[in-house]
Amino acid sequence: MRVSMALKISICVLSVVSVVIWGTTVCAAPVAIRSSTFAAPSSAKKGRVQSAAATNGRADGVKAGRIDRQRGSKFNFATHTDYKNGLRGYDSKLGNRKAYKKQYRSAYENGYREGWNGY
Repeated sequence: MRVSMALKISICVLSVVSVVIWGTTVCAAPVAIRSSTFAAPSSAKKGRVQSAAATNGRADGVKAGRIDRQRGSKFNFATHTDYKNGLRGYDSKLGNRKAYKKQYRSAYENGYREGWNGY
């Protein structure tokens, strides 16, 4: 029996789609799907919050630290508006605001120190 190329492609596409949607191929037995299957795990969401906050906070801190050093200002990251606010770059899709703010401020402080010290 000769199987057409279009049929082979259709079967492959169906297999991929079934894996994405149901977590199994069309040939395997059905798998029970929990309602949380499609939601991002809280650890993944937490990772996105921390990653975005750390990236934004450090970059802003480095910039502010360099500027303060060049101006001859004293070392004081806490006077900067971005540090006080702690939410630059925050989006509600990232999740918890408090977690973002805490991570942003920590990264800002470390970045400020790096910028101040010329790194």
